[in-house]
Amino acid sequence: ALARALLRDPELLLLDEPTNHMDINAKRWLASYLTNELSPSRTLLLVTHDKSLLNEIRCTDVIEIAAKKILQYKCSGIRQWERMRAERLAGLQKQIMKLERDAEGERD
Repeated sequence: ALARALLRDPELLLLDEPTNHMDINAKRWLASYLTNELSPSRTLLLVTHDKSLLNEIRCTDVIEIAAKKILQYKCSGIRQWERMRAERLAGLQKQIMKLERDAEGERD
């Protein structure tokens, strides 16, 4: 199915966990294809848990589903997304700590 999709050279390429059940050579080939052979005018929508693949290809947008919410990040790659996500989580942690302190103050 993957080969058939790639041969058609679609304007929008949807890949859902494409590296599942691939050996290392196939994963390398796919990363190389997505990086070097896929036309820049094409749009790739990739769903994956394979961070090694994400480290090798260029991302412009990352969509994360967390706590029943859809979060979109505009970024230049997975490493930038990881930094942005860490900043968001740190901000949430600060909010939680503030709420806990406020709740403690109300009990006293």
